[in-house]
Amino acid sequence: MKLTNLSARADKYQDTINLIETEFNYNNDNSFEIDFYPLVKAENRDNLFILLNDDDEVVAHTGILNRAFKIGAKTFKCNFIGGVVVRSDYQGKGLSRQLMEHVKDLCSEDAFSLLWSDKTDYYRKFDFYPCIQQNQYEQTACHNSYSPVEIDEQLIESLKSLYNNPLEYRPIRNDQDWKDIQKITSLSVYIKGSKSTPENYFFINKGQDLSGIIHEYGIFDEKMLNYGSLWSPIETDNLSPTYQYATLLRIDNINRFKEFVLSYSQNLIKLNEIDQFQASFQFGADVYDQKIEDFLTGLLGPSRYDELNDLKNIFIPGLDSI
Repeated sequence: MKLTNLSARADKYQDTINLIETEFNYNNDNSFEIDFYPLVKAENRDNLFILLNDDDEVVAHTGILNRAFKIGAKTFKCNFIGGVVVRSDYQGKGLSRQLMEHVKDLCSEDAFSLLWSDKTDYYRKFDFYPCIQQNQYEQTACHNSYSPVEIDEQLIESLKSLYNNPLEYRPIRNDQDWKDIQKITSLSVYIKGSKSTPENYFFINKGQDLSGIIHEYGIFDEKMLNYGSLWSPIETDNLSPTYQYATLLRIDNINRFKEFVLSYSQNLIKLNEIDQFQASFQFGADVYDQKIEDFLTGLLGPSRYDELNDLKNIFIPGLDSI
């Protein structure tokens, strides 16, 4: 097998998209290229890795999107991993591991990587564990206070300040990230108030994966449920959500992850040692040992440690998840 990327082999781009859509069972009404434009855009193709067989056919792919979170005064780099696919007749031959090991080496200076999949048992062997609190609130008839609008540069400028929600840690977005959103034409946006000065907004739909799901908003508002189901780490006494995890997390650089834990917990938790099995950490005056997945859910949710319940949650909008 030959390992390369889609920058070096631009001629294999469409073959790769076709492979992803085939293995992900995309229907003819949707497009991975549109839904996940930030991942597959030309400027990111150095980070789209493929394996070619002896006949020069694309048989596997894994992509990386570089991201970061600002926690307090510190910025923590991380990587979002998506488009993980192996052609069906090549599955079970270790190709996923080959790509995952390559990607892990590239991510070794960053705090962690995130990956989206419901195959939790499969990805545990690559040291990914489900965590980060996410609640799903089902669609409910409410007072109609939002209106659909077209996504354009004027609207994007208005949404930037609303995106920086004081109750949540969200991936940092630069101007180019906001421009990329306009390329995701499978997306719909609703606002409350005027387009020039909206009071709130939400994004709903994103092709095949997020149809009918509100996956980003400015400020949590129960009235959004008039339009679809809502994903949010916020909990409210008025509604009964379905509790779920938001993503799978792999620790990449242990020292940077230790810094992240200290900052995220506001100095309540000092991580002493951690590996793919166990975490040893100081919590106040006490020292604890836990399985790594129990530690990650205790820190980030779902079911965070009680002492952390007043801290901000991490929220990964559907436009950033890949």
